[in-house]
Amino acid sequence: METDRVLLSPAQRRVERYRRERGPGRHVVIVAWRDIASPQAGGSELLVDQLATGLIGRGDRVTLLCGGPSAAHGYEVVRSGGPYTQFLGAPFAYWRRLRDCDVVVEVCNGMPFLAPLWSRKPMICMVNHVHTDLWPLRFRPPLSTAGRFMEQRVMPSLHRRNLVLTVSASTARELESLGVPRERIRMLTNGAAPAGPPVPRCGEPQFLALGRLAEYKRIDLLLRLWDRVRPVVGGRLVIAGDGPQRSYLESLAGPGVSFTGRVSEEEKHRLLGAAWLLLHPAQIEGWGIVITEAALRARGLRTGLYSSPHLNHFCERIRLDGTPISEERACELLEEVRSAVPWALADPGLTFFEIVTLMAFLAFREVDAMVIEVGLGGRLDATNVVRPRACAVSALGLEHTQYLGPTLARVAAECVVEARVGGATDIPA
Repeated sequence: METDRVLLSPAQRRVERYRRERGPGRHVVIVAWRDIASPQAGGSELLVDQLATGLIGRGDRVTLLCGGPSAAHGYEVVRSGGPYTQFLGAPFAYWRRLRDCDVVVEVCNGMPFLAPLWSRKPMICMVNHVHTDLWPLRFRPPLSTAGRFMEQRVMPSLHRRNLVLTVSASTARELESLGVPRERIRMLTNGAAPAGPPVPRCGEPQFLALGRLAEYKRIDLLLRLWDRVRPVVGGRLVIAGDGPQRSYLESLAGPGVSFTGRVSEEEKHRLLGAAWLLLHPAQIEGWGIVITEAALRARGLRTGLYSSPHLNHFCERIRLDGTPISEERACELLEEVRSAVPWALADPGLTFFEIVTLMAFLAFREVDAMVIEVGLGGRLDATNVVRPRACAVSALGLEHTQYLGPTLARVAAECVVEARVGGATDIPA
């Protein structure tokens, strides 16, 4: 109604005027590094493609401004240069063809495009994850130093008045640490396509690594471990995905390893269902414990997940089928521990971690499988009361040295003792 227009801000009035001129849909320009058709495409490109497709379905017009190879989609794609020249070419392509858009979404996948410097349209900054520790893995100084500076200092400053969209609570906290105000951060929860009917498990041991073949995914480490594990367990290792390291990784692969390249969603579902174990050796990206639990749930098992510390709320430490227990259930479990061990809360009594571990095991009495994250690790860890079917040890470091020892050799020895029972043990080289 005309009387309502007085309540709109000047920016909203401009958008409304554009809508009257063009119809109900808005013109959204997404500035990103790659199109999903690129051989180097990964999760960020998939997310952008899904967002663009959803906006088109809602009646909006979408243009993807990106570099590198592209393909035809339901939305328009405008190339702005090569993998690196696009950072210079994007402003010129925008002003030649796209400056009449309604909204700009800048995807800051590490290196920002500095879009607020060359566009005055309403803008959203989208950050999938902060690349702080990945820069030195991908580039040498001074490029890695410059990249970290652009991501940590320049990007937050340029987008200080814009909304910042991210996909996880951990990335939101990292953005806050870079100076992005909490009130300007919005969470976009990733969805998942329906899995389809269950797939029977493979008759022989089959292990699956799924993802982009890049340095920070550490598939080379997985191949070295496979050479040690295969003589014991047999079977084969399937590596699904593509990326810049594929040729190098294929040169490292020994017997029992196959590379599928990029696969369809249907084939990915089949591989996940047939695999005995999903492997995720990435140094930084991906939550291995969550992936493991998700894989168990995908096989129809009721799961219990115990992890520490929590991210936002204590109850996140104990989860049933991926859902944190309620505060009321946590109180019930604590009372059950106090009834069974009256001196648990005395001084001296049980430690905080020991009490919470007991609470978790009580909560998991009816589950089919448990995923348990240790505390300090080693012989004295409270989680050693269980007999695991499999153990995994992440990269070793000098932590809890007063209990585990002052050297990496002592720490490694404690980890080996901790994994003395159960099935396969994975200790990185």
